[in-house]
This record gives sequence, structure tokens and C-alpha cells, in this order.
Amino acid sequence: MAAGGLVSGGVAGVDSVPRMLMPGEFVMPVLATRNYASELAQMRAGTFQANDNSGAVAAEIRGLRQDVDRLAGVVAAGAKANVDATLETTRAVQDQRRLVGMGRAAR
Repeated sequence: MAAGGLVSGGVAGVDSVPRMLMPGEFVMPVLATRNYASELAQMRAGTFQANDNSGAVAAEIRGLRQDVDRLAGVVAAGAKANVDATLETTRAVQDQRRLVGMGRAAR
């Protein structure tokens, strides 16, 4: 096992295969080994091509931040428009009440 590879023999589902390990070696559970068998074989062979997409992720995050900033501006503008419309409506209603009140006083 000094060269690595899949362990055989023993009883499935139980730690039953004795092995001597060197410091710095890494042992993986069965499920992880099954899920990543192809990648582990490539790593052992020295042919694994890591997918370093950190630059793309950072660019995506910058784009999302810009979208959030833009949407925050849209929401703020919409809120201001609603406040302005409410104030205008309130003034119009107050003006109507004054006019109605003047008409009653003139009688």
C-alpha cells in the first residue's frame, strides 16, 4: 500500500483491514472514496486538474454587488415617489376640505 490505492479484503462496513500508515498520509471513508474515486485516482497519478475558478467567482460577486446597489437605488427612488405622491394626495384632500368648508360657511 506504500504507493496508495483502493484497499481490498476484510469485512465490508467494519474497520477490519489492518494497515501501516506513514505520517502525512491521508485515509478517506468508503463513501467519500466512492464519490471521488475518479479524482482520487487522478491525484494519485499526478494528473488531477484542479478547477481554480476563484477569479470567476470574484467577478460574479462584484457583478452581484453592483446589481444589489442598482436595485437599492431603484427601491429608494420608488419609495420617494410613493412618499411624494402621498403628500400630493394629502394636500389635494386638504384643499378639497377647505373648499367644501368655505362653501358651507358662505351659505
